[in-house]
Amino acid sequence: MDKFASKIDLESSMSANKSFRQHNINDDLFKQRTYFVHQYVARWLYEADISFNAIQNNSFRAMMKAVGRFGPGYKEPSQYQLSEPLLKEEVSSTKDNLRAMFASMEWDRCKLSKTVKGNATYSIMLNITFWNGLTTCLKVFALLERVLRLVDGDPMPSMGFLYGELKKAKKEIKLALKSNENSYRPIIDIIDSKAKDRLDTSLHLMA
Repeated sequence: MDKFASKIDLESSMSANKSFRQHNINDDLFKQRTYFVHQYVARWLYEADISFNAIQNNSFRAMMKAVGRFGPGYKEPSQYQLSEPLLKEEVSSTKDNLRAMFASMEWDRCKLSKTVKGNATYSIMLNITFWNGLTTCLKVFALLERVLRLVDGDPMPSMGFLYGELKKAKKEIKLALKSNENSYRPIIDIIDSKAKDRLDTSLHLMA
């Protein structure tokens, strides 16, 4: 009868049980570590007031993978890197990709390319004036955004501080547009008209 029964290997059985327990421990540890990281991601989303559906973005997933592959020691980019070299690189890449798309055979075969809106979009994407204007917008609004964030911040800064920051932003806009009055004057006039009787009163100047 023994010849029809498999021999029980106690050592192999114990080794298998140990491996199974180790697998469960590793699995639990992985879940704990994952949840720990999730907490940091969630907290950043809450504090930065970023929409939850942003995590469905492919670039978000790519970012998470890149950080994970880099491993310990990764240092986040500075505000300067985000607002200057990295932004310029991304704008240039997006511009090149858009131009390549509208110049491709796929666009020619797309039914939208034959529509009025499609032709209008095609003309805009290949228009140098449009891209020059976009570059100007980025230069200007990157500077104004800093002031807007101060206004929307918590706690609110003093009136005098806001007036000083707005004055500083106007100077930086002039420099960003290479002191070309034809370029910066319309923008400065708009800022002054919006600030009139709001941020240029005697109370603001005294603060």
